[in-house]
Parts: sequence; C-alpha cells; structure tokens
Amino acid sequence: MTYDGEMWELGEEPRHIYKGETIGHKVKNYQSKLKDEIEIKPIAKFPPGFIPISLYTDKVSLLDSLDCYPEQNIFYSSKSFSSPYSFTTTHYHFKESTLESSEAIDTEKYLQLPTQITDRTKQLARELTENYESPYRKAKAIESCLKTNYEYNLNYTRAPEGWEPNDWFLFEEKRGVCANFNSAFVVLARAVGIPSRVVSGYLIKSTSGTQTVFADQAHCWAEVGLEVGWITIDATGGEVGGEGEEKALIPTGTEITSMSDVVIAKGHDLIVEGTVLTESGEKVDGMPIDVFLNENKEKGGMLCGQDETDEGYFEIKCSVSPEVEVGDYHVIAHAIGNNKYGESWSDPPVKVITHTEIYLFVPEIAKPGETVKIRGKLVEDTGNPVSGEEIRVFVEGKEVARTTTNKIGVFSTEHAFPKKGNYSVKAVFKGTAYFLESSKEANIVITLVLLDIETNNTFIRGEDVDLCGKAQLDDSPLTNEPLNIQVGEQVVNITTDENGAFRYTYRVNQTQELGPLKLKYVLPVFETTKSQEAGVKAH
Repeated sequence: MTYDGEMWELGEEPRHIYKGETIGHKVKNYQSKLKDEIEIKPIAKFPPGFIPISLYTDKVSLLDSLDCYPEQNIFYSSKSFSSPYSFTTTHYHFKESTLESSEAIDTEKYLQLPTQITDRTKQLARELTENYESPYRKAKAIESCLKTNYEYNLNYTRAPEGWEPNDWFLFEEKRGVCANFNSAFVVLARAVGIPSRVVSGYLIKSTSGTQTVFADQAHCWAEVGLEVGWITIDATGGEVGGEGEEKALIPTGTEITSMSDVVIAKGHDLIVEGTVLTESGEKVDGMPIDVFLNENKEKGGMLCGQDETDEGYFEIKCSVSPEVEVGDYHVIAHAIGNNKYGESWSDPPVKVITHTEIYLFVPEIAKPGETVKIRGKLVEDTGNPVSGEEIRVFVEGKEVARTTTNKIGVFSTEHAFPKKGNYSVKAVFKGTAYFLESSKEANIVITLVLLDIETNNTFIRGEDVDLCGKAQLDDSPLTNEPLNIQVGEQVVNITTDENGAFRYTYRVNQTQELGPLKLKYVLPVFETTKSQEAGVKAH
C-alpha cells in the first residue's frame, strides 16, 4: 500500500483467482486462537470491489469468482452481487511480552513515504518514539499521542490545496475522523521504520448473533507488521464509530458481582455474573456483554464468553482455553454499548491454573545391584509439557533422588536396588502456585535372572547342532520369554517353553570357517546376556 501525498492506494499487488482453497497465515508465537464463522447477507446489491471480510480470513464461500490478494488477505469481486456468502476467520491473541519482543517484518513496501511528508512530521515521529526500543512499543506510543491529543470531530476542516493532509491534521487542525487519525499513524510509524498499512472496512459489534451493518459504520484503522503477524491498531481519538452523526450516549457502569471461582483450571468453565446500570441506577436491558481474559487491565484480550443483560443482570458461562498459559489474569467484562447507552468495563483478578500428570517409566524386572534408570514426563492435563519443575523420587516411601524436568517435561535419574524383592517407585511433583501437584507410582521386581547354556561346544561342518538351555527367575522357570541367539553374524529369534527351556536346531554351513565360533544368548526384556565360544571342526 502506497501513499502519494493525498491518497492511500493498494497499487499493483500479486493476486490470483480464488477457487475456494484455505488460506495459510504466517502467524507465530500466539498465546491462543479462536475460530469464527461469519455470514454476510447483503441488504442491497454489492457493487464491484473488495468484499467485507476479517483479518486472517481462512476461507470464503462465494459463488461468484473472486480475486485473492494473499499478502493483504483481501478478496475482490469484479461483479456486483447480492447473494449471501460466508467466511471463516481466526482471531489470534498475543501476550504483551511477545509483542514487545517481536521485531518488525523485513520489507520496504510498508515503509514507503512520498517526498511531501514534512520534516516536522518526521521529527514528531522521532520524538514520540525515542524512548522505546521495540517496534510495538513505538507504535503504541504513537497511538497514545493521537488518541489523547487530537479530537474526533466530524466538523473538521480539510487541508488547504497543496498542504500535505497529515501535516495539516497533526499541527494545524488537530481534529478529524478515523481516516485522519490512522493515516497520520501510518505516516508517523513508517517515518521511524515501522512497517504499517491503512485498512478500511466496517466497525461492528464483536458479539454472536445477527446484527445489521449500515453504511455509516464505515471505519478506518491501521495494522503494524511484526514478525509474529499483522497487529491491529486503531489510533482514532474520542468516540470511534463510523462517519455518521455523533450521539450523546447515556453513561453506564459494568460490575462483575460474582465469579464461580477466583482460581480456574485451564480447559474448564468459569461462571461470571454481574450488572450493567446507568449512573442513576437504571437497569440496562439487552446490552451485549463480552468477557475476556487478559494479563493486565487493558481492554480486550482472549474472548471466552458472550451474552447480553436481562434487566441489567448477566450470567455468562466462560470457557478458559486449554491453550492459555497459567498465571494471573483479569476477567474483563465489556458492556459493548449501543445507540442509546455507552460502553463500560469491569476487570477483577483471577488465577489460571492447570492440573498436572506424571508418566513414569520403570523396568518391570532388574537384577540385584544393577543400576536402574527411572524416567518420566510431567505434563499439563492438556498434554503440554511442564518444564523446569522439581520431581522427587521415592523407593518404598524413602526419598532417593531429586531431579528437574527439561524443556519438554522429561526427567530421569538412576537407582541401584541391592537386594531381591518387590519395590514401589513413586515420582512426586509438589506443585506450584499455578501447577497443581501430582504423583505416579510403579512397581519393580528385583530378582536373579539365570540363563543356563547346554549347547555342545563342538560344531561339525554340515551337521546339525542343538542350541539349547534354560532360563529362570530365581527358582522359577521363565516361560514364553523371547530369546535371541547370535551365531557368528547370524541371529535367530525363539521363545522359551512352559518349563523355561529352549532348543533350536542349527545346521553348520559346509563353508563355515574352522576354529573358534562365538555365540551370544540374549533375553531382551531383562537385558540379560550370556556368551559361549564353540569350536568348528570338519570330518
């Protein structure tokens, strides 16, 4: 998108005929995402042009042919149409710390500025951002300046002919509508190296259900290009809401009066109750309510529930996404407002925790004095690994080791059992403020595994020889147990019988080299090996 000193234009951008395929998005390091499906039913025929969709639209269902601009994620219809269409979209939520640490995308396209941009405009951009390092924080500083120092006013005066419009707005008029605010934002952002673009569309309510969108809800905002994805920023000051007449709205107050718990587990539900009243105590009926989770008190966040008031009261079942990280949050209830009542917010704190589970892996059987590896994994109940946490290992109730989970939640330690017997091994995670405690127990038998070899030590070329013997645990036969026998380079796989005995008839090759021949008998389950050296002879 380029600016010629008067207007923003898309210009020549790569595009292709859209055939209903799913569009991929280069978005990463997001904290959570929410899929949404929106149906558009035109009241009047749409003229040829770009169709209303959302940032990060995944797929569009429209019978008429469309041109897709993949980089901008927008769709153009060369024909007028009145048929309904729908699209699916993904809403991504990022932690503030992720946005603050993200670099800007590497592109010159979204840094373009014409020569008409004045020196004082560029100087203002530098002054607003000189105390910040990250592109996101610089963008937020510019947004804050525009929102707090400039007035949203439909009766603004346009720039005189020949006067660069953004300079006029920033330094002379200081009043305007959404297009003035966000055009100025993009110019200031680009002036300090932040890739950004102007976006136009419609401002709608972020609620489920049917709503009618009118032409006077047309709106303009901005997007900033970071490595994690394109981030929406609306720098419009005052009341944001289309280009129609401003209305004096009745102020409201939203209060969350009750929550089913102040500690909530990931993937579980939270019941949020509250009221929306005017300053005089009037109950506001039918007010749409959005409930978010956010790490701070900033408006918005991860949408987890929606409903509307019934005679000033709301009770909303909110779902805490399994993808959200544990930690301290605010439950933010937003009364969206309508054409009579203003919006309002409430933001009490809540703690998001998660249940944990330990997977424990211990050999079933080992020999006395043998060093046994005890391994395991600590995960959330959603399956996500829990890293950097201490695991205590107990044998027969006595602590024998402490270890720490690695970045994929895995832990390991070793222990030698000196005597024969049956032992219980237990791994314990004591829990933290956000990860609940868990434990897992397994059993191991420490016993002697005996492998008696009865194979003859003399092998004759061209004749059969029985590879035989007996396997047992202490005094008990080791029945139906896999056994591998290696004769030179050849390996045969057999199984012991009900008495623990084994026998395999092996034909000695006529070309077998004379002299010593090494044999190896392996019980793989018990990691027990016994070797034999036979001699090969010829008649």
